[in-house]
Amino acid sequence: MLLLIDVGNTRIKWAYHAQEVSAASTLRDSGSLREAVLGEIDRVDVAQLALLLPFAQIERVLISNVAGADLQAQLEALLLTRYPEAAIRQFHALPSCAGLQNCYQYPEKLGSDRFASSIAARHLFPEKALIVATCGTATTIDCVSAQAQFLGGMILPGLQTMASSLARNTAQLPEILQGFVQTSVPTAFALETQQAIRSGCILAQTGAIHAALKQMAELSGEVPILLISGGAAAYLKSSLDTSLCDRLEHIDNLVLMGLLVVAQYGETDVAASSAIFS
Repeated sequence: MLLLIDVGNTRIKWAYHAQEVSAASTLRDSGSLREAVLGEIDRVDVAQLALLLPFAQIERVLISNVAGADLQAQLEALLLTRYPEAAIRQFHALPSCAGLQNCYQYPEKLGSDRFASSIAARHLFPEKALIVATCGTATTIDCVSAQAQFLGGMILPGLQTMASSLARNTAQLPEILQGFVQTSVPTAFALETQQAIRSGCILAQTGAIHAALKQMAELSGEVPILLISGGAAAYLKSSLDTSLCDRLEHIDNLVLMGLLVVAQYGETDVAASSAIFS
């Protein structure tokens, strides 16, 4: 069995799969990976993983971690206690991996989560121009060409991060404690302070996504598909202008999907495959 772990800025998610399952067929079956996700916890509760991870016989563990070396060491120690025979590897971005070329100026500096999500997107929609928006603590908006190239992207504060920053750094603006649940599309001219904060933050997020869609269409000459993921995706997608994309796909767990693709490519199809893992 293969255990996949996505360590984000706020949450840790995990899933496991039989290693003989084809990555391509698993991704095309839209429900298969989502049903295999066993759970998620807050990153600060990493020690609880010892009680939550599966008792299955895990042979390989593949981790995407953007939370730093200290948490990686803590996680690996916990995993070795639970699965002493397992091969534990951390995924990093490379110049090329699993059929996707990384055009970042310094490929190894690209976040493993962004690269894994882009790999998943490319395998879900091959030969298509794609914008991949992951909306969590930070919002990342990345571009994948129809020629299987990661062309770069942008990073901005996430939806709740924006609102919390306003509350911390201004004297009279309130914290939005109830999140961004709303009943109407945000207006640029709100008449109440909390709604003004919600509208401003949502329109800042969607405006960045719209800008990426327009630039990708100009660059590629085709209307891109938009993939949106992350905890804030549900609050943003109703405010997106779908006329700017070929279609909008809300797909959770793109990082885990990308890790599955990388694991299934294994050490036969990927050039310099020994460098995929550290």
